[in-house]
Order: sequence, then C-alpha cells, then structure tokens
Amino acid sequence: MPRYEDYRIIRKLPGGAQSKTYLVELKSTRQQFIMKKVDYLEDVDRAKADLEVELLRQLDSDFTVHLVCIVETDVDLCMILEYCVRGDFRNLIDEFQQLPQSEKLMRGWEYTAQITRALDHLHSHNVMHCDLKPANILVNQDGSIRLGDFGLSREMNEDYYKTITGTKVYMAPEVHLLKRMNFHSDIFSLGVIIFQLITGHHPFESDSEEAMIDKIKKNQVSQVPDWVSNQMKEINLSMMNNDENHRPTTKMILCHDTVLMYLRLSEDQQKSEQEKINALNERDVIVEERNRLQRDNEIALAERDGERQEKERAQVELNRANIEKDRLQIELNRANIEKDRLQAELNRERQEKERAQTEKDREKQRTNSAEELTGIFQQQVERTHSEVTRLTTENQQLKAELSRRETVPSTPKAQLKQTPVPTPKPKQASLIQVTSSPQPITVNLQVPTGMSGHKEQNIFKHDNTEAHCTITSDPIISDGIVYYESVFENHGGGYYFGIGIADSTVVFKPNKWPTEDGKDEKTVYYRYDGRLFHINRGLPNQKFVCGQRIGAEVNMSSNPRKLTFFIDDIEQQNYLINIPQAIRFWSYIHDSNSSFRVTRFERRSSSSAHGVTGSQGWEWGKDWYRQ
Repeated sequence: MPRYEDYRIIRKLPGGAQSKTYLVELKSTRQQFIMKKVDYLEDVDRAKADLEVELLRQLDSDFTVHLVCIVETDVDLCMILEYCVRGDFRNLIDEFQQLPQSEKLMRGWEYTAQITRALDHLHSHNVMHCDLKPANILVNQDGSIRLGDFGLSREMNEDYYKTITGTKVYMAPEVHLLKRMNFHSDIFSLGVIIFQLITGHHPFESDSEEAMIDKIKKNQVSQVPDWVSNQMKEINLSMMNNDENHRPTTKMILCHDTVLMYLRLSEDQQKSEQEKINALNERDVIVEERNRLQRDNEIALAERDGERQEKERAQVELNRANIEKDRLQIELNRANIEKDRLQAELNRERQEKERAQTEKDREKQRTNSAEELTGIFQQQVERTHSEVTRLTTENQQLKAELSRRETVPSTPKAQLKQTPVPTPKPKQASLIQVTSSPQPITVNLQVPTGMSGHKEQNIFKHDNTEAHCTITSDPIISDGIVYYESVFENHGGGYYFGIGIADSTVVFKPNKWPTEDGKDEKTVYYRYDGRLFHINRGLPNQKFVCGQRIGAEVNMSSNPRKLTFFIDDIEQQNYLINIPQAIRFWSYIHDSNSSFRVTRFERRSSSSAHGVTGSQGWEWGKDWYRQ
C-alpha cells in the first residue's frame, strides 16, 4: 500500500480552487507522477472526492488520464495520476502557431477527432465533463491526448458560479444566463478550444473576462480566417451555436467524413506502433526466457548448497535443542522440589492459622462465659442489694412501731388496734442503653512529591495553579465501620471536586485525576454535581457545594461490605456493595487556591446508613450499564 512519504514533491502546478496539484516523484523508482490533493476531512468533501475516484476508475481508458493509486493523509485524499510529459493543451496551442497553415488545418482535424472521441467516451457513460478547457486536456509524448478533471458534475448555482475563475470564458451561454449545464455545454467548450487551436486566439477575445462573457451571451464570434476550409468553419461554428439544441452531438461529429478519415489514420498508426511494440516485446520475452533458464540453473545449484548447509544447521540446532531440553528438565525438577517445599510450608502455615483460630474461638467462648457469669453475678448483687434495702426499710418501720407502742398507757380493757406494716414493693431495675462513642482516627494526608499544593495537619491547600490534586488519607481501612468527612472551600468557578475511596493498592501520582491512568476500575468518585462514577457510568445522587459536609461511610463488617455517602449527615440513595477488602479514603480538588479540610475520621460501633426512599446498591467492579 503506497504511503504519502513514498513520494517527493518536485514543484506545485497551476490548479483550481477545488484542489492542489503537484509534480511528484516516486522515491523508489524516480518515476514522475501528478499528485492531486483534495480536502477529505468533512463528509461533503469526502463524498465529492470518492465520486471523482469512482469516475476515474469507471472511465479509465486510452482517452482519459490514468489513476495510478490513491493515498490518504489526515485531512487530504491524494490521487496519484499518470504524468503526460508534454503538459497540457495550452503548450500545444502555442506550438501550433509555428506550423504552416496547411499543417495547422490538418493537425486541427486530427485533434478535433481525438478530443471528440475522448469526450464521446464520457458522454457514452452519461458523464458530463463540465470543465472542458485547454488546461484539462493533457498531451502524451506521441501527441495523443488524455482528458483530466472530468465528471465533477455540480448543481450550477449563483454561489458556485462566482467561485470559478479562468474557466468561464470556455462555458456555454446557458451556463452564464441560466446557471445550468448539459452535454451540449461540453460541445460549446470543444468548439472554443478548436477555434483557439487553429487561429491562436479565443473566438470571443476581448479586453477583460467580463467583456468576453458578454460576447458569449450575445454570440459575437470572431471571424474565422479565410485560409480555414469551409468544412472546418462549418463544424466549428456549429459547435458554438448559441442555441444548444442546434449543436452537434459527439456521435454526429465522429460521423463527419473528415473526422472519420483522421480517426482511421490514427487507428492505423496506433496499430502499426502496437505491432512494433509487440515484436520488441516478443524479442524481449525470448531474451528474458533465456536469462530465466540461466537464473534457474544458478538457483538450483545454490539451493542444493543451501539444502546441505540447512541440514548441517538443523543438526546443530537439534543438538542445541536437546541440550536446552535437558537444562529445562533439570530446572523443572528443581521447580517441582521448590513447589513441594512451598506447599509443605503453606500447609504448616494453614495448620498454624487453624490452631490460632481455634484458640481464638476458645478464648472468645471463655470471654463470653466470663461475661455471662459477670452478668449473672451483677444481677445477683442487684437483687441482694434490693433485698437488703427492703429489709432495712422494714426494720426501721418495725422499730418505729415498737417505739410508738411503748409510749401508750397500759389499759387492761383497752384493745390494741394493730396497724399493718406495709411491705414496700421492690423497685424495677431501669434498662440503660450504652452506646460507645466514636473513636477518632488520626488524619494522615498523603501528599506525593510534586503535587500542586501542601498540607497543614488535616487541611490540604491548592497553590495558585489549575491542576488535579487527589489526596489519600492513611491508614488503610480493612475492618469495622469507619466514617470519613471533608468540607471544601474556595471553589469559585464550581470546577470539579469531590471525595471517594480507592483500592488500597492504588497510588495516585501528582496532578492526576482520581480515575486517570486506568484507575476507574479501582476507584469510586462522588463528584460535586451529584454524579457517582465507577468504571463508565455516573449515577445521580444529591449535588453539593462548598461549605457542606460531605461524608463517606464504609462498613467492612457487613456482608456484603458497603459504602454509603452523606451530605450534612443526610444519607444518599445510591450506595456500593462488595467494595474491596482494604481501602483508602481520598479527597479531590482542582481550582487554584482552593482547599479541603477533613472534619471527621472515626471508627463507629454502629452504622449510620439505614436506607432512604429509592435506595439502590450497585456492585463494585461491575459495568453498571448492564447491571
């Protein structure tokens, strides 16, 4: 596949507004070609370029310029076309004026036949040239012509008409007056070119392009010189007829007796030249065949020597392979021994862990039993204390009653009225709920070297640049319930900031996004706009602003492990499950002179997450689009 770098540009050639044309050289062969660059970035440009390439391939013939290949760049499509060494028809018109009048007339008929035949090839495939002019007719070394830049049929409108330059003086009256083209328009352009070829000047020649166009509209054709034959005058002027319906078609021109005669002469000449070429080719084939046989003999001898050398080399390689095989077998044996040793060590470690776990379970049972006995003993003490209190009260009441009786005078007839001593009911023990206070964790902000900011205890301050700052807080969390909270300040532009967690293996580099460098699968990011990001999707939670307390709670003791976010202690509806076994909390800021402060980092005895309306859990490590 050819590349743009394979060609060297020799010089730029005159071209139109729609493309740039260069004479180039293929570096490997030094063969010269024409490179035509067209815009290939926008869809409309790509469609036009693809149409031109399709037409070049469809209409490829002896009458049209040959498309060698195409090369694409980031913004251009480069068409590599054959190079016609004698240039275009403008050079031929200049050379033509040095010929005698009789020869000019004869050669004029010859080129009329050639150009008409080439134009007929296009019209037969229902393609208009639309831009027939001397610059688009190319001349080979032998004098034969090729048509180029054809088939670019456009909707002729006022905007396009204003952009074309140097071409308008070859366009038919209906193009200037009605802004439309057809096959008859190509015939008018052909008539102008033949007139200019024979006479050396334009048939509507004037001081300016505008004046020439005015003559075309009014059909003010210059007078044909007297030395031009009547037949040539007649056919040439008919091509430039102001009424398009009275112009001849390509088929009608090709049936003209003189044109037909020159076509036959041209075909006979081409046939004769082809026979000479075939004879030379046959001689070259014989020589090439003789050379081929000689090369085959030399190759056969070289192959025999090569086979012998190859056998020797194969034997050497086989010996080396056997030695390598033995070495690998030894290494495999060593690896198996090491594997057995490691397996035995692993088994010992597993047994040790099982023994430690058994001992831990036993210790837990003993602790539970001790706690149970302590509880029973405490209950017994409380009951005993209540009984002592009751008996003490009763004793005091009895003493009071006895004292009262001793002060009453003894009367034989008097009957003592005994007052029953009330027995106080034991008070019911109050049920006291004990809640452990949160245990603070020392904040240890991890600021990588080169980060655009600095820490002051539990505060990180951004410097006066715009840069990503992702700051983790040690220690690593792997058990229990832990709550982390940050407050953001000075984000005047409202640019990105937020909090999250990361797998404990993640290391954030200076001035990087939390999810940058492939970390999106190992982090979760709660952003200021409420979006919750993990891998490739942002789930909607509540938005937050500077000054609000943004919290994240991980419950490493629950099954599954859980991550919940809070804004000013208000639980958010979307949470994560199956988070990693060990994590770090982090906060992220971007704006210059912004900051965040860790306001809470603590262990809790119970979770603050109880669920809210619409709560939904999303699994860590999963594609949430498919969940």
